Amino acid sequence: MAVVFVRGRRRKRRASRIRLLVRRLTRRRGFYVITIFLAMFLASSFMFYYSEHIVHHRQDIDLPTAMYWALITMATVGYGDVVVTHDALGYAVAGATAIMGIATYTLVISTLADAFFYATLKKALGRGKLRKKILVIGATPSCREAIEELVMSGLGDVVGWVTSKEPKAPPPVDFVVGPYNEETLRRAGVMYAEKAILCLKDDSTTLHLVLLMRKMNKKIKMLVLVSDPSTAELLKELGVGDILTHSLLGRIAASAVFEPTVIRFVSDVVTAKGEAELSEVIVTEDGLTVDDVEKTLIRTHPGFRFEVIAVRRGEFMIYAPRHDMKLAAGDRLVILKARSVPWPPPIPPEYMAEEERAEEVGTEEATEVTEVSEGKEEVSEEVSTK
Repeated sequence: MAVVFVRGRRRKRRASRIRLLVRRLTRRRGFYVITIFLAMFLASSFMFYYSEHIVHHRQDIDLPTAMYWALITMATVGYGDVVVTHDALGYAVAGATAIMGIATYTLVISTLADAFFYATLKKALGRGKLRKKILVIGATPSCREAIEELVMSGLGDVVGWVTSKEPKAPPPVDFVVGPYNEETLRRAGVMYAEKAILCLKDDSTTLHLVLLMRKMNKKIKMLVLVSDPSTAELLKELGVGDILTHSLLGRIAASAVFEPTVIRFVSDVVTAKGEAELSEVIVTEDGLTVDDVEKTLIRTHPGFRFEVIAVRRGEFMIYAPRHDMKLAAGDRLVILKARSVPWPPPIPPEYMAEEERAEEVGTEEATEVTEVSEGKEEVSEEVSTK
């Protein structure tokens, strides 16, 4: 009885799945178009076969030949290798087949055009689906800066944006609009993403999304921006390694008061707009030294200079490594990349303008001193004469 009961439940599940599949298919316009096309195609094939093989007793007409003639006639191509018998019945079959073909192909083309237009409209409104390697989630200015930086780095084709508000201007990447929930994440293709940047205003929403994304894709790597340090601690317990907090920005702002040049350097190297940039290189073999890596990069990238400023080995960071330091496979190198410039470097235009102004001021002061001295000499001569 138990076996019969289990089999009965399985049959019910299969029947329900079949009904669900049929219901989904019948909701689509394409299903009806394909059904109409097949019905007209089979009807035309049967009419031609009946007219030529059965009525006119043509032995060269079989069912495959009739189907070939119906397809060619419905497409209004008409090669002429297979034709109907020249009588009223043959003309009626050919005319009816041509009319059905025109109507059917027109319906197919209009359906395809509507499907393409609807897909394009959904994509333009952010209601479609994405399948990108990198996702940026949030509608804050930090998210827009991240998207702009990724696009400037040449990654615009693999970046998708998830936002809760429709953007006022078309963004440079594909996007999805919707509330921050599981359905929106599925449309964004979180299951296929490799990396994600979360930059939302609300830390509770950030935590909720991190849990959802971990559930949907356990291999995804996340970089999260949060406001509260306690939220950062919770995210670390959830396995999120890359976390940026507003307290870090505060420390950077404090450093800018006493070390403005350092801040300028950092702002230049973290953006593709600057003259230099920081990049990460993974060592693939043992035995190389830091100097070997730098020379290889200089040789393969002419016009640039490279300097290894840090090495990450496991969870340890080694800053300012020696040039003869031995590297191991899997080490991650933080490298400063900059364009090679002649030495001494050219003077920037703003400094040249300042030097020219200083020379002009010096010339004017020298002229004033000369005029004053000449005036004093004249006065002394008048006094001596008197």
